[in-house]
Amino acid sequence: MRKYMVWVTIALSFLLSACGECIQPDNEMPRSFFLENATTRDRMEKLLYVTLHEDGTARLGIPPISSHAWLYPVYYTFADDELLIHYEKGSPIARFGVADNDTLVFIESFAALFADTGARYIFTPQWVAFDGSSISVYADNIPGMEVIKVIGGDVTEWSVTDKAEISKFAEWAGKLVLRSVTFEEGQYPGENDGDIGYLLYTSFGGSLFEFGVYGGDIHYVHIGNGWYQVQNPSNLPLIEA
Repeated sequence: MRKYMVWVTIALSFLLSACGECIQPDNEMPRSFFLENATTRDRMEKLLYVTLHEDGTARLGIPPISSHAWLYPVYYTFADDELLIHYEKGSPIARFGVADNDTLVFIESFAALFADTGARYIFTPQWVAFDGSSISVYADNIPGMEVIKVIGGDVTEWSVTDKAEISKFAEWAGKLVLRSVTFEEGQYPGENDGDIGYLLYTSFGGSLFEFGVYGGDIHYVHIGNGWYQVQNPSNLPLIEA
């Protein structure tokens, strides 16, 4: 089933790793700026976000159509009302205007970022955090959710806009008891017919996590590039539309 998940995620421009670096412990507060009013096609073809970390490093939401192999870390500095993205020795990558504390405006790039001149990137408060054992979902910062359900080759997608339902999901996620697990190559959850997986995202494109029931009755979460077995399994509390 994994191949179907990857295909669906790319097709809808929701990669499993989309903004995975934005998922931080509660004591780390990166500032993420997402492309304003991004459409599904924009998420596939345009620079989706810019994330600025407290240590001076940056991450860029390069679209899945890009074939460019990015070398990290990259850094950021502010100068003359501009945000400059660059490598450590100063090689420039991109320039953004700082319209205000919550808005960046793309000016130009010196690499293939797939951003339009004048495109606005809006500060988005942290929506999820993970400390290695528990998940915190900040429902007040999530205007809506996108859910992709995959069973074998069958794919269902729906949106969640009810704030009470999002709050219930956040409460459920916060109660999950997780234990880190590792797998051999080719043995990852979701590769067998009959497995059920859910890819969970915010409406603005930020990744939440993957949740699934694999191997019949074993529940797993994939978050922050790691796999975790759920020790107190229960059903995903989102109503399929």
